[in-house]
Amino acid sequence: MNIKYRIHRVLSVEHNPFLLDHVIGGNSVLPMTCAAAWLANLCEQVSPGYAFFCMKDFRVTKGIIFDNTLADEYLLDIEHVESSDDTELALSAKVWSKNERGKPHYHYSTTVVLRKIIPASPYYKTFNLTEDQALAQYKPYQDGTLFHGTSFQGVKQILNMTPDKLTIRCVTPNLTRKQQGQFPVQTLNPYMSDVQFQAMVIWARYFHQAGSLPLFMAKGEQYRKAIPGQVVYVTMDVQASSDSKLVADMYVHDKDGFVYSQVFGAEVAISKRLNSLFQR
Repeated sequence: MNIKYRIHRVLSVEHNPFLLDHVIGGNSVLPMTCAAAWLANLCEQVSPGYAFFCMKDFRVTKGIIFDNTLADEYLLDIEHVESSDDTELALSAKVWSKNERGKPHYHYSTTVVLRKIIPASPYYKTFNLTEDQALAQYKPYQDGTLFHGTSFQGVKQILNMTPDKLTIRCVTPNLTRKQQGQFPVQTLNPYMSDVQFQAMVIWARYFHQAGSLPLFMAKGEQYRKAIPGQVVYVTMDVQASSDSKLVADMYVHDKDGFVYSQVFGAEVAISKRLNSLFQR
């Protein structure tokens, strides 16, 4: 019989100061990466001896907005899935809430894979750290491309950008424990992961003149953690794009191409209606 867990949590901006730096259209919004870290951390906590390695089929069904739609509490359901041996565990995880009529609203769902031993970092061969001087003055946090406040401003320079690829130089965010609130950095750092996903927002704005928000991630793997304040690089490889959607793979790596984390099949919705909401 599969082991099941249910955790109840009440959320507020007051208990999560970083949310003041993640505001869209006047309201704080929980970053997708914080929801992912929330589930990964809880799966670790109920699985002693195992550490987060991978997340599969992460889906945003209904994001959490801190307005009058905020639920009184959120429920996290975790269930062990069959594993091939004792070196790896797979757990299904989801976040949901109840509306005023008691009906469920599903917010996020995924499968979390934990391992006793994390594999060595792979090498990303096709990275390119060449600087395009035409992009040197591009300031995504100041020009409305990115809505993120100080806690999430890890993008320091756009090195190069084409219809097929984007490379940015970043510094891992360094939030105090108080700022992190109910979403502390453990194995997975949601604040650095958010910086990674900002690459997609930059690309969508540059080539489609439109804002974008995350919907889905086919797979994400972490091999090692970047230290707060450390310089890292994010490379994004475009897999498919249209006026309404971008699908890409992304790699956080060092200057030599060795990977910290990588994401495959990340998908964002693109819409010009988001442009005005991204203004700070």
